[in-house]
Amino acid sequence: MALFRKTGPDRTPESVLFYSNGEAFGDGALQLPMLQGLRSVFPQARFVWLTETRTAYATSLRSLTSGLIDDLWTLEPGLPGHTPAPAELFSTRFGAILDLRRFLKRTLWLRLRLHSDLFVSPALGYRLSARRPADGRKDPPLLRERMMRWASLVAGTPLEPGPFVLKDPKTLELARHLLPDEGRYMGFFPGAGTLYKRWPLERVIAVALHERTRGFTPVFALGPDDRDLEAPLRAALPDALYPLGDPAAAGAGPGLSIALARRMTGVVANDGGAAHIAALGASAMVFLTRGQFVRKKYAPVLPYAVSLAPEDFGVAAETFEGRIDAIPVQAVLDALAALQPGQPLLASRA
Repeated sequence: MALFRKTGPDRTPESVLFYSNGEAFGDGALQLPMLQGLRSVFPQARFVWLTETRTAYATSLRSLTSGLIDDLWTLEPGLPGHTPAPAELFSTRFGAILDLRRFLKRTLWLRLRLHSDLFVSPALGYRLSARRPADGRKDPPLLRERMMRWASLVAGTPLEPGPFVLKDPKTLELARHLLPDEGRYMGFFPGAGTLYKRWPLERVIAVALHERTRGFTPVFALGPDDRDLEAPLRAALPDALYPLGDPAAAGAGPGLSIALARRMTGVVANDGGAAHIAALGASAMVFLTRGQFVRKKYAPVLPYAVSLAPEDFGVAAETFEGRIDAIPVQAVLDALAALQPGQPLLASRA
């Protein structure tokens, strides 16, 4: 991506401030490749994450931000686990500020109240930004690609999302213990934070039973909010694996889900935070969404990815809740047919 330069220095920034209005688990996972990409360009810079309100980076995703975020501040006081923005926010001159949210009122506040050598914001079609894309095209609809585009402007060079780097060798070793090298695994992330994002469980079971006949061991990744699914799954698939429920996995963070996904030939996942975490490790995914509007923004970018929506089958997602139940079993089986138990994994298991 060529960059059109308006103003701003070419020197490497000593600090970068990111502004966000707060992120839930899934959005936070989607932003991690952007942070990793910029960290690879500016390994010594101080990265400050400034959020309007609560963020998963201070809670459920905190373990994954080690080495990526140096300071995490919030503008809303009194949030448990969050550090209120200190006075130095207004006295520090940051090497760069990246506005991730495009709220005009807050963008103007960032531009006028804080100090920086380089200010990048997509608000108002980049009119307030020191740099903007040279091609003049609108930002891509996929959130992950959009974030990488903005980060590339800060970096001054095109950034491409690479495999997410897990730095804890104990997490990788635990994943190897739970899913040994000799197995061939098909992963399922059947949960979601809200019921309308869940594909019907009986269809998940039907796909898992079919994949078992093809030589795969079904693996179900069930988070704390998915425990209601465990009993019916175990009744239908008693020989499947449930690694996150293993006593050895007690207390493990989301990095374990990434490491497990890396050891699966493929993953079937609903649109939700678990899918976005799995996409940081998986090489192949069938992504089930409740509507085209979700697919356009959140579809995974992987070596092999098939994203399905009810519109593919003649059903309109007329409400925000959509119609994930309109996706038939056969469509998922067809998407998985390209993945074979004996083939090399598309990404390294290490």
